[in-house]
Parts: sequence; C-alpha cells; structure tokens
Amino acid sequence: SLLQELQRMEMSMWVRSSLLQMVLPSGNTTFTTDCLRRLACLLGVGPVSSRPWFEAVRGEVDLAGEVVELFFHVGLDYVRLEGDHDDDHGYVGDEPSSVPGHLLVLVLFLQGVGRRKVVGEKKERKTEEEVLTKYLVQRMGDLQEIFTDRKTLLLVLGIILEVKSDHLEDLDLSNLSSFLIPDPHGVVSCIKSGKKLVWTMGGTLPNSKAKMATTAHIPGKKKMIVLSMLVKQTLAKNSVTLSGAVVSLHRSRLSHIYLTTWLDSILINKCTSSTIFTGPVRNTVKMTGCKNITLVTMARRIIIQECLDCTLIVFTPTRPVLSISCHNIIFAPFNTNYSGIEDDMLQAGLRKESSNQWNNPIMMSSTSRQVFSLLHPSKFDTFCLPFSSYLATPFIPLPMEYDMAVGGKQQLVKEWEEKKMVACLTSQEDDLLESLVKKEYNVFLESFSIQTLGVKHLAGLIK
Repeated sequence: SLLQELQRMEMSMWVRSSLLQMVLPSGNTTFTTDCLRRLACLLGVGPVSSRPWFEAVRGEVDLAGEVVELFFHVGLDYVRLEGDHDDDHGYVGDEPSSVPGHLLVLVLFLQGVGRRKVVGEKKERKTEEEVLTKYLVQRMGDLQEIFTDRKTLLLVLGIILEVKSDHLEDLDLSNLSSFLIPDPHGVVSCIKSGKKLVWTMGGTLPNSKAKMATTAHIPGKKKMIVLSMLVKQTLAKNSVTLSGAVVSLHRSRLSHIYLTTWLDSILINKCTSSTIFTGPVRNTVKMTGCKNITLVTMARRIIIQECLDCTLIVFTPTRPVLSISCHNIIFAPFNTNYSGIEDDMLQAGLRKESSNQWNNPIMMSSTSRQVFSLLHPSKFDTFCLPFSSYLATPFIPLPMEYDMAVGGKQQLVKEWEEKKMVACLTSQEDDLLESLVKKEYNVFLESFSIQTLGVKHLAGLIK
C-alpha cells in the first residue's frame, strides 16, 4: 500500500560502506559467536587501550601478537577517520589512543565478511558492499547474541547503519532487509544512478567500453568515483570532483592511470598489466585480484590480497597487510614528487616525518612460501610522472642504499657527457654517435610503446 511505501521510505537505511575499511584479508582464525560474546562482556563499551585488548584477545584465541595489534589499530583508524569525536569514547583531541570496546569486537566480527565456508567455494558475483550487506543481514541474530545488552547493540547498529530517521530503537531486526537500500555514496549506487563522467583519455583503442561515474553531485560527507574497463588508456586527472573521493578502479588493463590529488580511499579490483599512481590517500588502498600492476602511492594503510607479480612503490606509516594468497609482491620506497604534494598530504592527514613502513609488511597467516620481497637497489630508479607538475627530487628522502643507486645512475650520465667532451669528436663523428644512441634509445622506448602513445594522444587531445 501507499502507506507502507511511505513508511519504508521514512525508515530507509543503508549499511555504511566505510565498514569495508575494517575488513582485512582472511587468516586462519575464525572468531566464533561465543568467543565474541565473551569479549563483548569483558571489554564493554568504554575506551579500551592496546594492552587490555591484547590480553583479552590472546586469552580467547591463538593469534599472532602482531595481528592482534593490527586489529586494534584498524579500529583506532576507524575512530580517527570515521567516528564522532567526543570525550565519551576516549578521544584525546584528533589523536585517539583508545577504542570503544564494542567497536573492537565489531572489527573481529567483520572478519567473516567474504570468507568462504568451504575450501574451493566460488566467490559470488557481487560487489564488496553487497557481500557486506548480505553478511550483516544473515548474521543479525549472531550480533544480538554477541551484544546481549540492548543499549550496546544499539551502539553497534549505529556504527553499522546510516539511518534517515531517529527511529533505530524501534527497528525490527528480523525484517531489516526490507528497509535497506544501497549506500548512496557506494559503488552500487554510483553504477546504477551516478552521474556519468566524461574525462579525456589518451589511448590506442577506442574507449567505448570504459565506464566512469560519480556521486559527487549527491549531498553527503562522501563521494564515490567508479572507473571501470579502462583498456589501453592513459588517464591523468586532478580536479575538484576527484579530490577527497573514494575511488573504485575495476578491470583496467594495459593502462596508465595518474590521479595526482589526494583521495579518501581507493579500491583496485581485478586490474592487469597497468601502472597506477595516486596522490596521498587519507584512509586505505586495497588491491584485490590484480596481476602485473605497478602501484605508486602514499596511504595510511595498504592492503593487498589475491595479487600476483605486482610492484608497490609506497609511503605508509602503517605496515602493509598481505594475504598468503598473494605471490611475488615486490616493495620499494616511494620515489617521486609533484607540485602540490605537500598540501595533498596535509589534506590526507599524512605526515612526511612519519616512519615509512614500506619494507615491513605483515602477513595475516604464517606460511613457509615467500610471498614478498624488497626491490634490489640496483633495479631502483625514480618514478617520472609525464607532466609539467613533476618534480625530479623525491618528496620523501630515500633510504641510503636506494639514494646511492639513483645517484649512481645519474653519475653514469654525467660521466658519459664528460667522455664525449674528452674524446674531441669531429662534427661527423658526433652526429654518427648521436644517431647510434638514438637508435638504441628508440629500441628501449619500444617496451613503453603503449604508455608513450597514450601520453602523446592525451597531450594532442588537451591541446
């Protein structure tokens, strides 16, 4: 009836897609409902610091200490970046040192999102948001068993759900799915009803398959941008629409993507054989199911799962998180610069002075197989952005051995010029030498043909 439809619209709500920031790669540990209920009773709703949390969890499950600490810091980041800042939750200014107990238990509960019940079970063809919503609806009964106190349960539901009205207390949890709509600033809403983006791209193929959309025109604290099916394209963007956005990059192949501004977060899914550059990221960079990707980024947290043959050139104040489903992941220190990067870092809440944890990844489960390695200094060089805003001196000082490697390559160029001067070549000999060098250089450039053609095409379109 019309009355029921009006009531449904009034009560409409959605699962906050930002909860996905707290979902880490699957480990070997399963958190049972009984275990989580005991932790909820022990921790309560007040602020919990790192030590009591560590002791409480280790008393319940056999879990590596560094993973227990990781869960705490994931909750801490959520409080810092997504929570309401008030003294009741143990915040000290903008730098909380404790996390509400019920939020920490919710972090553990959320680790079941997307977990396969049977080994070899196929993944559902759903977005992460849809998987999250389905999980929460199906396990709402478990949540009620975990948080037995009604007031605590309402606090947890307040974290999970964004509600249009103030009637959370009256919500019929057994009929929750009938009131849920997609997050207006989520991937699903952006795909279905987002505003189409017409961004200029350079490419060797028509970009008819590319799909780009945003929710930036919809009021709210967040804005989503979806970039899908970029094949053999070069995209370079820095705009008001892009700055501070949550970006979903999906199924890009043989492309070069440069997002030279700060972002809220970026999800990179099922991309292959591409180079991806981002400015500073306020929250999480999550890369899933990718192959042969070079990612250059700065971010508060970096999560890599189910990826193969990828190189990550990064600055991050927290340890990168890896799943054991990854293979041949190579890490290197952030190695580039552009005009405006310092302001972008401030917007993203990152500090240049923070210790870069690029070389200190954390595995969610132990394994005897080598999952990652560090790039050897002899193979290291600065990452050159093909734009006028590029600055040659890396913004973050390089570790000594990598700085020496870059300096050594620059010294070779200097020595080459000096040898030409000493040789006192005739004009004819100099022309011959230059033609031979140019021939070799063109052979070298062939390995970057898609990138150079894309940049040239893009430059022509912009003119």
